[in-house]
Amino acid sequence: MTKTTGLRGAAFIALTIAIGATSAGAEEPALARMLQSIEHDFDREGLEPGIEFRGEDGGPRPGVRCATRPVADFELQFVGSAIAEHLRSAGVGHRMEEIEVPVHFHIMRKSNGGWNVTDAQIGEQLDVLNNSFSEHGFTFVLDGVSRRNKNRFAKKCLSASVEKKFKKRYAVNPETTLNIYTCRPKQDVLGYAYFPSDYPEDSFMHGIVLLHSALPGGTAAPYDLGDTAVHEAGHYFGLYHTFEGGCSKKNDRISDTPREKEAAAGCPIGRDTCSQPGLDPVTNFMDYSDDACVEEFTPEQEQWMKDQVATFRPGLSGS
Repeated sequence: MTKTTGLRGAAFIALTIAIGATSAGAEEPALARMLQSIEHDFDREGLEPGIEFRGEDGGPRPGVRCATRPVADFELQFVGSAIAEHLRSAGVGHRMEEIEVPVHFHIMRKSNGGWNVTDAQIGEQLDVLNNSFSEHGFTFVLDGVSRRNKNRFAKKCLSASVEKKFKKRYAVNPETTLNIYTCRPKQDVLGYAYFPSDYPEDSFMHGIVLLHSALPGGTAAPYDLGDTAVHEAGHYFGLYHTFEGGCSKKNDRISDTPREKEAAAGCPIGRDTCSQPGLDPVTNFMDYSDDACVEEFTPEQEQWMKDQVATFRPGLSGS
């Protein structure tokens, strides 16, 4: 797999000094703002296929489950420190138990109207999001739907330069609204998103990009039940892959998701790839299992999402 990821050198040094100053009891820097000003390097277009799904012609296609960038161990420390700083200054009571999320869908189609997503599919996708998140305090409401016949955006939405153009042109109130873009990413990528700490909360770069056929009623079986949007929304709220960091101590930074060496495929219930206690969390929404297999977030994942929203996305639904 060809990819690069990480913080730029000068920014890494600045954050390291900031962490040291905080631990030494000096005036605390605004770590959240510092994190959101960092540029990350990641070659989405260099990812190798790791899954297979049914294409629009009915035949099998190799694809990529998720093109959201990985995170490094030291970055987990920075994000955790920013959250701790925020909770110290705002108080634990600042956490919201219920968060309503307006959602605006951008359906980017071919010039002839191909790769469309219907209103019925959008309604079903919202139902899937609400069924997956409602018990964790998140509800999703439709803010609007925009459809545009634009070949370049529909076909090249994985390209970083093209992505910046269509998001800058079309994003609707990114500080307060989840923008979901459907298109046909190169290399058959099912979806990707950004973490709350990646950009300022009002940046047009925030949002989720999805393969149009991975929504409910699409053709991308076994990823056609709408759980790609759930997975990417998890990233949008700050969750990492359950296999992030493999069997290392920090793993995905969530203690109630057992450590997992590598992404799951299919639905390998009972798989155990790490020597530490617990079977692999293959039914967790943040793994790569088939849509019919994934069904849960853990209590600690819920709290991490709410802490990330309070720290990095305070404008979302007035939180």
